[in-house]
This record gives sequence, structure tokens and C-alpha cells, in this order.
Amino acid sequence: LPSKQTVSGSNPDAITFFYTMCIYRTYFKRYLRKYSFVIKALFVYCFALVFTSGKSQSLEDLKKAGVPSSVMEMNLSKSKVDIGDSFEKETKILKDSIKQGETNSSQSKDSLFVKDEGEIKYRVYGQGLLSEIQPYIASESHLKASENYTLGEGDELRVSIWGYSELDALYKINERGSISPKLVGRIYLKGMSLVKAKSFMKRRFASVYDLKNSQIDIDLVHSKTIQVNVIGEVNNPGTYTVASVNSAFNILSLAGGLSPKASVRAIHVIREGKLLEVLDIYDYLMDPSSFESTYLKNGDFIVVKPLGIRVGITGAVLRPEYYELKEGEHFDDLIKLAGGFLSDAFLEAIHIESVDGNKRLLKDYNLIELRKNKLNIDLKNGDKVDISNIESKIYGLVELQGAVNIPGKYALVEGLLLRELIENGKGLTFEAYMDRAFIIRTNKDGSKSYIPFSVKDLLENPQSEYNQELQEFDKVVIYANEKFVDNYYVEIFGAVRKKVKVDYNMGMTLKNLIALAGGLKAQAANSNIEISRISNFSKAALGDEPTVINTIRVSVDNDLKLNVNEGFKLQPFDQVFVRQTPNFEFQRNVRIDGEVKYPGLYSLHSKDERLKDLIIRAGGLTEWASLEQSRIIRDSLKSPLLLDLNALYKRRAKEYNYVLEDGDYIEIPRVVNTVSVKGAVEYPFEEGIYEINVPFKKRKKVKYYVNEYVGGFKKKALRRKVFVQAPGGKIKKTSHFMFIKKYPKVLQGDLIVVPFKKEKEDQSGEREKVDWNEVIENFTIKITGILTVSLLIKNLAAGN
Repeated sequence: LPSKQTVSGSNPDAITFFYTMCIYRTYFKRYLRKYSFVIKALFVYCFALVFTSGKSQSLEDLKKAGVPSSVMEMNLSKSKVDIGDSFEKETKILKDSIKQGETNSSQSKDSLFVKDEGEIKYRVYGQGLLSEIQPYIASESHLKASENYTLGEGDELRVSIWGYSELDALYKINERGSISPKLVGRIYLKGMSLVKAKSFMKRRFASVYDLKNSQIDIDLVHSKTIQVNVIGEVNNPGTYTVASVNSAFNILSLAGGLSPKASVRAIHVIREGKLLEVLDIYDYLMDPSSFESTYLKNGDFIVVKPLGIRVGITGAVLRPEYYELKEGEHFDDLIKLAGGFLSDAFLEAIHIESVDGNKRLLKDYNLIELRKNKLNIDLKNGDKVDISNIESKIYGLVELQGAVNIPGKYALVEGLLLRELIENGKGLTFEAYMDRAFIIRTNKDGSKSYIPFSVKDLLENPQSEYNQELQEFDKVVIYANEKFVDNYYVEIFGAVRKKVKVDYNMGMTLKNLIALAGGLKAQAANSNIEISRISNFSKAALGDEPTVINTIRVSVDNDLKLNVNEGFKLQPFDQVFVRQTPNFEFQRNVRIDGEVKYPGLYSLHSKDERLKDLIIRAGGLTEWASLEQSRIIRDSLKSPLLLDLNALYKRRAKEYNYVLEDGDYIEIPRVVNTVSVKGAVEYPFEEGIYEINVPFKKRKKVKYYVNEYVGGFKKKALRRKVFVQAPGGKIKKTSHFMFIKKYPKVLQGDLIVVPFKKEKEDQSGEREKVDWNEVIENFTIKITGILTVSLLIKNLAAGN
């Protein structure tokens, strides 16, 4: 619903009643069902009172100007908007909801030509512009009006004189159209343009002030407010109260900008029933500096006509978009709007897709021939133009690649020989393979021919047969030596400082490879270094026999020196494995904090050291240690372990005597003489407080703490599910025997949790009522059954 402030010219009593009816309809709809017909009639009547009393009285003038009556009725029923001091906030909300920028200039052909399904889904160029224009509000003091601005009642001017004479004063044009400066007298300004008014005022002030020895400056600092009606293809039609310095574009921006069906070239300004001006957004976009629009007056209408001829263009133009064309505009006008052709536009085949009858046709035009004959191409609504790019392939070149100093593309001159091309590339690099290179030639049918030549013979023999003339698109490739050498390698793994895989070279030794790996680690098993080797590499590579893998084992002395020949040579693809000593292990540390005699960091003595052993090493528990509240946090699990030291020490529950792991954290806190309670209890009452701490009392159970400290159970409390959680994580549940509940025992630091019942709903959405008669009846039946069975058992026993 619109707010009361946005409805202008309406009956206030009708507005109040209308809003009252809305509220009553929302909160008491159940009681209004009986009188629905009367209520609906009153509702419609109030709606009519509110929104029909604000219509403009110039409908007849609009009809004379050619505005369809359906458009006027639809748009003028919208609420009026008054722009005041809250304009900035309202405009931000409005702009955030309707902001749509111009379509991307890199829009693909598919988005233009494929996805249009008979409905306008894409904005034409310029429709999103008005969402970016900021209108002026009436209270602004930095208005910038052009020289053709027409002054009127409410405009405020500042006159500043400095020099021999001084003056700084504000003058507001009154209802008679004049200002009355002291000493100067009344000056009539209404209807004058700003430039004429400044000149006239200077002459009048010169009769009183010495302007020959002074300077004068006259500025418009506050403009009058006017009401302008916006109708047609805009997002938020209506009547807007704005500062009169706003152009039609500013007000259209305030109206939410243009809709996707709006014309950008037929925006009519109507004054007193006559067409005053037709605005064309493209005129503004093509040359913003020269664009001028007539200033609006109170009661003017801005009418946005529907979209006219809509044509899309894509391909090799600066700005591929949808555009609107006027009647009589042609292909050249479209290219001008699109920013012109790109440098690689192919103009000999312009593709235009058009609707002809009940089918779409594609036609090609040679633009070069058309321009020679001074002809143009007519376009229709819905046409789609595609400008192709010229082929990117470069002609008249040859290419030099590989082991040359300056590889790249070179221009093909007549009679260019192979040796000359290599010289143009500044010769070969040192790793060039001299025995064989290739000329890769592209044949007319697109196939490739590979022409081999000897680089050595070509360069050493001036009369070499390989020094042939090159052809267009020839590619000369000279390889490097590494192209013809297999990439052999060796690797080392295990207890070395870094795993490495290095290129193999002749004479590489095991000692060198260990050095490249940074040496052996301290935990390396010096007697167990294995080398995995392909023993028949040469024959296996030729396919004469299957690959055979052998393992060679070597050892080192205590100084980690090889006990074999220091020059033990490796072969291609050798893999070296350095094992780790099985019993070697770095320290594994745990931390114990809290109520032990010597808290701190401890290294585990063995892989099976347990919690109780660690506590003994830490000097044992202090007299203030809380066994129930102790816990273990295991780093590998990122969570605490369930722990009950009370059970471990007093009942010898061995399952809590955990085997410790590296990174374990054991916390044994000081005795906390409190108990926590939370859930469906009467206290606390403050919203957001879910837990309360109360004093601990020995041998007391859950019911005592709930009744004594937190006001008892709530009606929604699920008593049979009450449980107690120990600080170590252990859960103690409420036990049941028939209808008797036995609440768990509470120890220091425990948390009592009282769950809420889940409300049951019947099909009508209301909470199901409890039939206590049925409950009592069922309970009586069950008790009777139990007593009957007991009596039968007793009789049978007596009979035996």
C-alpha cells in the first residue's frame, strides 16, 4: 500500500478509513467472513475515494495532444510523489531497485539473433541511461541552471558585490514576479531567461552601487518547485514535485527510467495540450555538450511513446547493440549510432536477417558496391545485421622456428632462399641439431609436405642442393640436440632430507645422488639402502626381451659413509630407497594442566603409556582436583574424549585409562562447587539467558535444583527426557519404572538439561487437546490388567 504522505489531493477521512479497513481485514478476518460482501464493497469504495481524487484536471488537453485515453487512465491513477529533504534516501532505494546499465558492448551474436522469441527481452541502446541521472531536489543550494532557464515565482537569486561597494543578499521572486532590493526598488523578473535577468539586474544595481570600481555576481541559488506528470512507457508513472531546474531526463530518472518497451527517440513534452518538444536520447548520447532541452513548467506532461523500429547489429562495429530507428533512417544511420565499423570489418558481405511474411530470410549486401552507386539499405522492424570480420590470416610470409637466434615470421620477398632466411634469423644457436631439419610446406589443398634438409651441408656448401627458393606460408623448423636425446633420470626416496628426481648423466654415482638429496637423515637405516635397477635396459628398450628388475642392497658405516666403492655408479632410471630405523622415533609430547602437583609438558615414555601413569609422573592429584570435571582433548580428533576420572579412581573403570597420543591435552580443573541448569524451567525470565549456575548440595537430585533455584518445571517441560551432563562429557539419563521417574544424581560441575516438549498439531493447525477422561480410563484399564495377572500368578503358586 502507498503511504499516506504519497497520496496527493485525496480525501483525508477516506484515507484514514481505508487504512483502518486494511488493518481490520488483516487482524480480524475470521470475524469478517460473515460480512464479507459488505466489507468488500466498503473496501472498493474507499479505494476509489483515495485514488480518484488526485487525478489531474488536464485530461482534455492530453487528448488534444494525441495521448491515448487508455494510457492516461492507467498512468494518472498512480500516486503523486513529493520530493523533500528525504529525497536522497528515497532516491537511493529507488535506484537500487531499478538500476540497469547499458548492455555490454561485447554482446554475442547468439544473444542478439537466437534468444528473441517474439518478445522484447533486451533493452535497446539508451534505455538504461536514465537510471544513472541524478535529479536536483528543491532544497539544494548548488543548482546549476543554464542561461535559457526561465525565472518564476519561488526562484531565489544571490547578488554579491565586492570592491568599492559591497553587498551580499538573497532575493526571492514573489507571487507578483518581482524582487525588491533596498535602494534599487522593485525589479520584475518573472518570465525572463536567466541570462537576460542578470543583464537587467546589473543595470538596475549600477544605478545605486559603484559597479565601475566593483564587481558583481548574480547566481540562482534556489529554484521554484513544479509538478510534472510522467506517463507512458516508464517504470513508475505518476506526478512528481521537483525543482524546476530539472530537465525531462532528470524526472524520467526519478520515475524509474524507461521500460524495455519504451522509445528512446520519441519522448514528448506537452504543455497546455500542445506538443512543446520531442526529446531524442540519441541526440544527447551522440553530442552531450550541444544538447539543450526546454525547461519544464508546472503542469507539464512527459509522455514516453512505445518503442519504434528496433534493429539489432553485431560483429565488427564499435558498439554492437539493439537500436531504435526513426522513420526514414537507413543502414548508414544505424552504423553511425553503433559507433562505426571496426578496422577489420568485411564490407563485401553484410548479412541482414529479416522477416518476410511468415518466414525469416537472410540477405547479403556488398556495401562497397552500394556506396559506389550511392545506394543505401532500407531496414525494417526486427531486422538483425551482422558485420563479419576479415580473415585474420596474414599473407606474404614465411616462418622460422627452433634453434635459431631470432625465430619468428618474416616477409616473403621474391626469390628468398632457405640459407638467406636462416641468416635473417641471425644464425643458429649452439644446441642446434645439424644433421636434419625440415621445411613444412602448406599445399593448395590444405595438406602438409615435410621437406628434409641437412643444416650442416646447407651452411658449409654454398652450392648445396638444399638451398631452395621458399614459398608462401613455408615453415622452417631447426631442432635442438635435446630433441634427439632420451630424457633419462634417477630418483631417491625415504630417509633423506629431500626427495629428488634428477636428470641422469654418464658417471653419476650413488654418493653424488645422496649429496643432491641433502644427505641422510639421523633415523636412516644405514644397513638397508636398496637400489631398484632395470638390469636389461638396452635389450628391453629394443623390445628383444621383457624388462627385468633387480634390487641391489648397500650399507653405510656409523659415519654414514658407504661401505662399498665410493664411486658406485648409477644407471638410467635407478631408484634408490633409504629405509628408516624401525625402532627410531622422535619424542611424543602431551600436556597436563590443572590440579596435579607438577603440571606442564611431558614426553611419553612408551607407545602404550596411559593416563593414570602420566598423572603419577605429574606428582598425583591435589586435594582440590575435580575428578568429575576433568577432560582430555585429542589433537588428532579435534574434539574431547569422554572422561570420568571419578569412575577410574573409585570404581576402577579401566575403559577411561586411555593410551595417550602425541598432542593430547589433559585438563584437571579445581573443584567447582556449582551446578548449571538450563531448558524448560521457569527461571531465568530474561530473553537470551539459557543457563544459570546454582550452589551444589550433596546427595541432591535434579528435582531439588529445579524446584529450589529455578522456580520449577515449565508446562512445556519434557520431564521424562531430563538428563545430566558431566563436565567430561558423560550423559546421565532419567530412568523409568512404569509411571515412576527416577532423576539422575547430580555432582559438582554437572549441567542439568530440561528439554521442551514438541507441540502436536491437528489438521486444522491448532494444538491437540488432551482428553483426560480417556487418559484416566486407559490408565485404569492397564492397572486392572496388571493386578489381574498378579492375582493369577499368586493363585497358581498357591495351587502348586
